Amino acid sequence: MVGYKYPETSVGWYRKFFTVPEEDLGKHLYLQFDGIFRDARIWVNGFYLGHEPSGYVTQTYDITEYLNYGGENLVTVRADATLEEGWFYEGAGIYRHVWLNKTAPLHVAPFGIFVHSTLAPPFNRAALTVETTVENSGLQAGDYFLRHIFLDADGQEVARCEVNGNTLLPKERECTVGHMEVDGPRLWSVDTPYLYTLLTEVYQDGNLADVYTTVTGIRPSSGLEAATSCQMFILP
Repeated sequence: MVGYKYPETSVGWYRKFFTVPEEDLGKHLYLQFDGIFRDARIWVNGFYLGHEPSGYVTQTYDITEYLNYGGENLVTVRADATLEEGWFYEGAGIYRHVWLNKTAPLHVAPFGIFVHSTLAPPFNRAALTVETTVENSGLQAGDYFLRHIFLDADGQEVARCEVNGNTLLPKERECTVGHMEVDGPRLWSVDTPYLYTLLTEVYQDGNLADVYTTVTGIRPSSGLEAATSCQMFILP
């Protein structure tokens, strides 16, 4: 039982030790919590990262500067379900996956891809718009360009485009917009939930620096977007 009447069972603590390879030094690393109910407070190696009162939102925390590279690290989570937040979930604590994400310093921001589409009768061609937020978490300015590759459910390329970005200063971010067209698109519906995959490649100084994967469906009204990236499952 949880709630204000049960203080002894409404607050929980999690501790997880994990190692980070020494060769990851220079990369950008962040933790992603898919669900903690609720009022979560997060620490890594004793450094306080932040607080999220809601139990229904994804949380991300940059941990790049707080890690022991080549050694042991500790993530600590405090969850407090004393107060209710609607009647949608009556449990407590970490109830979805926790990910350790690793990217290049210049990378697509977490959940930084938004794909939407426009269809015109007789629905034989889809115009896709890809909005991408790129951020520079490093200490040096960087030039980049994006290559978007649109794949069908069989992994076959059906469209692509490239977008040039501006020079990003350290800790700066930028949103770019790319366009492409898909002939004879397979439409998503509840009965036939056909999904495409968008690969977004980030090139810096002509070299591939980061890849971001977005799974999306095409509908007459809009696109469905949900993003994933290179992830390592570490909790619970």
